[in-house]
Amino acid sequence: MQKNRFFRLILALSALLISNITFGVAKPEHIHIENNSDNLDTNQSKNSISISISYFAGMAGVISPFIEYHPILPISALDLPKANYYKVTRDKHNRLLEMAYFERGETSNNAYFGTHKVSYIYQNKDDYERRYFDKDNQPASMWRHYYQGGDIHIERYKKQKDRAQVTLFDQKNNGIESGIGSHKFVAKFLTKNRFIQTQFTLENKPHKFRNAMPFMTTMITLDEAGFLDKVSNIDPVSLKPFVNEQVKYATLKVHFDEYGFETGWDYLDPNENLTDDKKESPNIARWSYYRQWTNRQLGQFKYMWVQVYNSTGVNTTHPNGATTIRYTKDETGRYIEAAFLDAEGNLFQPEKEGYAKRIFNYKADGSRVETRYDTRGALVELTK
Repeated sequence: MQKNRFFRLILALSALLISNITFGVAKPEHIHIENNSDNLDTNQSKNSISISISYFAGMAGVISPFIEYHPILPISALDLPKANYYKVTRDKHNRLLEMAYFERGETSNNAYFGTHKVSYIYQNKDDYERRYFDKDNQPASMWRHYYQGGDIHIERYKKQKDRAQVTLFDQKNNGIESGIGSHKFVAKFLTKNRFIQTQFTLENKPHKFRNAMPFMTTMITLDEAGFLDKVSNIDPVSLKPFVNEQVKYATLKVHFDEYGFETGWDYLDPNENLTDDKKESPNIARWSYYRQWTNRQLGQFKYMWVQVYNSTGVNTTHPNGATTIRYTKDETGRYIEAAFLDAEGNLFQPEKEGYAKRIFNYKADGSRVETRYDTRGALVELTK
């Protein structure tokens, strides 16, 4: 009960900080709170805790549990009522304590990690847990594309020198596998921004990196800004990239803009030349995103177009035959439409999909209702 009262006190004081943040780009606010209960920070006195709180309008993409969440676009108190944002709390050692997601000031379960917030519990300076909670502060399962589900509530991180391990657990603290089938992830860090990753099942059998990237040993590299740079299928002995026979490429090269927004990715051969992915995207070597920004500093855009190119740089079609996929957002940042377009920019209905566009409406609880239409505007189906 003491811990619950302590954390409620932190949250209450955090809310009061909004009126005290400086104008322009937000500077972290520092709070010193007396604490008569046990402290999550084992390196601090049990009588006090110092925290800082910052706000960010976005989150950069990551592809591994060894890459820490990377909030981008720091914002000020004036921006909070009109922005979707992350509230990030750190301790006096600059370690993460909590990240929580809000939409226009309201708690939201639509964070990058699939629910409202992630809390960090430290056992010592190298070992910690990430635990996930919904907007009602109840234990929740997170979701990321590199897991593909799996009822994951806890990621348990341990590190010793240049080696690290992450294992997955549910809300009852039972060891579980991700939707892809991995329970344990192991990394060897070659540098701060470069590491080798392998994965294992609950039975400790080696497992693939992802369904779409069935690498058994993977080299992951970050750029100087800490954004994802390359993901390579490597030989475990020589550590050199080689072509994976299932997907026919060796390296995925990811592109970000200066703000931290992903702008696309390339498929590369061992010599880092563009090569066509032959598995799910025939004749496609590059995926590119283009956005029509309404407020770049707040990460807000109205349209995003996704186009693809072959290894010679020629604009080609998506696997379903569309030339472009166009996404539309409303002023609150929610997606309201997704449409397939042909080379002339007209609606296109792929045979595989059976519809040309989807319209998204939202209920009071935030859940989404999807309506599908053909190229003439006729209703195809309704998916709840």
